[in-house]
Amino acid sequence: MNSFFPKHFVAWLGPIFAAYVAGAIVAGIIVVSGAVNLAASIPHPEGWANLLHYSFERSVATHAGELTKPDDFDADWRVAQGAAHYGHVCITCHGAPQTGQNVVALQMRPQPQYLPAVVKQFSDNELAWIVLHGVKYTGMPSWSDASRADEAWSMAAFLRKLPELDYEGFRKLAYGNDGKLIDAKLPAEYAGFQPSPTETATPDAETHDTSEPATGFSDFAMNNNILSMCGRCHGADGVGRGIGAFPNLSIQDREYLRRTLKAFAAGERHSGFMRPIAAQLTDEQIMAVSAYYAMQEKKQSPGADKLDPQMIAAGREIAENGIPDRKVTACLSCHEQTKFTSRLFPHLDGQYAIYIENQLKLFQHGERGYAGDYDPMDRLAHQLTPDEMKAVAAYFNAEQPAVLDNTPADGGPNASADAPGTGEPPASASPAATNTGATAN
Repeated sequence: MNSFFPKHFVAWLGPIFAAYVAGAIVAGIIVVSGAVNLAASIPHPEGWANLLHYSFERSVATHAGELTKPDDFDADWRVAQGAAHYGHVCITCHGAPQTGQNVVALQMRPQPQYLPAVVKQFSDNELAWIVLHGVKYTGMPSWSDASRADEAWSMAAFLRKLPELDYEGFRKLAYGNDGKLIDAKLPAEYAGFQPSPTETATPDAETHDTSEPATGFSDFAMNNNILSMCGRCHGADGVGRGIGAFPNLSIQDREYLRRTLKAFAAGERHSGFMRPIAAQLTDEQIMAVSAYYAMQEKKQSPGADKLDPQMIAAGREIAENGIPDRKVTACLSCHEQTKFTSRLFPHLDGQYAIYIENQLKLFQHGERGYAGDYDPMDRLAHQLTPDEMKAVAAYFNAEQPAVLDNTPADGGPNASADAPGTGEPPASASPAATNTGATAN
C-alpha cells in the first residue's frame, strides 16, 4: 500500500492531472453523444432537485443583504403596485389564492413554486432580491430594469401580503375596479392591431433582440384590449386607484403621454412595470391610448385634503422661487402649465404627492432614466432634502389641474399640435423646450 500512494505532494500532481483529463474526456463524450436526456417531460431525480433548490436558497440568503429595505415597505401604495404586476405577469407561473397554477408552467423543470403557500419561507430582503435579480437555471427572470430596486420592493411588499388574501381580495388588489374589466373603448380607427411593416419592426433572430411591438404574457395588445389593461392601474378616467400607487394620467397632454410610452417601450425610461406593457403596443395604439387619457376630465388626485398646510406653503415657496442659495431653479419655470410646455414637461398640478416624491428620489439616485435632451432634474433633485421633496410634492398635489385644450384640431385622436406626424417641438423652441418629455408619469 505504501508504494501505491505517493509520499510527497508533488508526486500527486501527475495522477491528479491525469484524472482531471480523463474526467474531462468522459464528460465531453457524454455531452457530444447526447446520452443525457434533458427532456422536461422527465422530472429531476429527487436528490438532484433537492441539491438545486438548496443551492438556490443558500445563494439568495447570501446575497439578499445587498438590498436595503425601505422605511415605507408596508405602504398600501407599494402593495397595490406589486399586486398589479403580479396579476399581469407572475400569476401565469406562480398562481393566485384559491386558484391553481397554469398547467403549461407546471411542465417546467424545476416547477415554479406556488407562491401563496411558500412566500413565508423567505425574508423580505430575499423576496426583493429574487424579484430584482432572478435565478439562473430555474426560468425565473431578472427584473426587466435592474436599476429599479424600488419596484422590486413593491413586489416583495405584495408577496408578503399574498398568503393573507382570498380569491376576491386578490382580484380587487391586482386588477382594481373591484376586479371588473374596464368598460371603455378606443376610437374606431384604432380597432385593430397592425404592426408597422418596416424593417425596424423585425427582431434579429440571431441576437434575440427585442423590437416593438413585442409579445407579452397576455394578449391584450393583439386583441386591442388596451384600456382594459391600462385601466387596471390607471382607471377608465386616468386618475388611478386613489392612493398614489399609479400616476394620474388625466392631467397630462397627449403628446407628453405618447413620448413617455415610447421611452418606456425603448427602455430609455426605466420601469420594470411599464416596459413590458408599452413594448407590446404599436405606434398607433400608443397614440390612441395617449389621446384617450388626455381627453378625460382633468381631476385632482385624491388626498390633497389630508396634506399639512405648512408643508404645502413650504413647497409653494420652492415651486415659485426655487432655492437661490443652492441654485435650485423654481419648479414652475418648466412645469407651469401652458399649451406648449404641457407637451414637453409633465403637468404636476393635481398629481399624487407620493408619486411626485418617489420620482424625485429616482432622479436623485439617477434611476429614472432618459429625460430628454435638456434634463435639469438629476442635478436639481440632488439639491433637495427629503423634507423639501415632500413639501414640493404636497404643494403640487394641493393644486387644481389646469384645463388645457387637448382636442386635436381635426377632432381625431392622432392629430398633433406640432408638425403633422412628427410630434416634435418647433425648430425655434428654446433649449428648455426641447426636452423629449419622457420625464414623469
